[in-house]
Amino acid sequence: MALTSEELHALSNLLPSLLLLFVLSCIASAVIHFRPSLQSFELQKLRSSLHKELQTWYSKVSTLAMRNTNNLLKLVEDLWCNSLQVAGTAANVFLGSLRDLSKSLQVAGNAAICLCKRTKKDPADDLICPITRELPWVPVIAADGRTYEKEAIETYFKTQREKGLTVKSVITNEPMSDTLIPAPHIKSLIVTLIENQAIQGDVVEFWHEKAQQVKQKESLLQRANDGDSEAMYAVAVYCKGGIKGFQKDPQLACEWYRKSHEAGNVKGTAGLGVAFVKGSTITKSQQLGIHYLTVAATAGSDFAALELGLAFANGRIGVPVNEKEAIFWLQKSLGVCTHSHMAKDLTLNAQKLLDKLLKIQNTEKKA
Repeated sequence: MALTSEELHALSNLLPSLLLLFVLSCIASAVIHFRPSLQSFELQKLRSSLHKELQTWYSKVSTLAMRNTNNLLKLVEDLWCNSLQVAGTAANVFLGSLRDLSKSLQVAGNAAICLCKRTKKDPADDLICPITRELPWVPVIAADGRTYEKEAIETYFKTQREKGLTVKSVITNEPMSDTLIPAPHIKSLIVTLIENQAIQGDVVEFWHEKAQQVKQKESLLQRANDGDSEAMYAVAVYCKGGIKGFQKDPQLACEWYRKSHEAGNVKGTAGLGVAFVKGSTITKSQQLGIHYLTVAATAGSDFAALELGLAFANGRIGVPVNEKEAIFWLQKSLGVCTHSHMAKDLTLNAQKLLDKLLKIQNTEKKA
């Protein structure tokens, strides 16, 4: 639970407020001493209340102070106006200060209460993954005895090994093995705590979002495995980017691009063409890459048309610079395509490049 800047500011100004309360306490004492005609009992009550509030604020642990603050300050106002009979402007200035103090104490009190809540032990504290800072969906117990999200800790281990570093606990920074123990009982515990509202707040919201994401992922994979070419393409995109709950896996993405292409999906064909051009996950073949991109662009893929336009404009992926071909494919990518899967920023870049090439072409014609 984060504190707002207003709350932090109020806490930083808490000491002056306390000092003002102390001054008010002294005023009450002076009033008792110099104004014996006032009701002694009420003034003693004021003095006692002020000291009590002062002690409470120093402790910063009681919420009772905030419930009584407004009543306390109202009592001071009444005593000041009715008993001391302060005149005109002086009274208004003093009362204005009291009202400002009241507002300051309300904000500061809420902040203090917030701090108190944060210091209390939460049932989720020992269940949250130290890496993701969320409740683990697939919990495992590592050698350091802590509960982690399986995918997160495995990625951490892999990264450490790739860097040639010793695997260390993210908690203790001590060397540890990469042995992981499945912990389905931890997930059952988390579900029970959430259902009984023993855990609340952002971690629960993230948990529900994760549950929805997992449900959507399983549904998408089911459709893809059942032969839905659009679902196959979506799985490929998500695996390539490591999004929507899918782990980043370029090799698996390439396999799904191929499956999508074989199922007749034009966007899958374009993705396969890019995979062959880059050659990072399959044997690089610019010839095959251009072939698949041309097939996809001809069939209406704006992204494939853009790739060909860029290739001919810059002499990339094994094709010579050809302004005429570049303009043709760029115009096609920006036209009405039956299969649109080009990002907005790419559309803007394509338009800028096309405008540049058309300007050059017009200049050459005039010459």
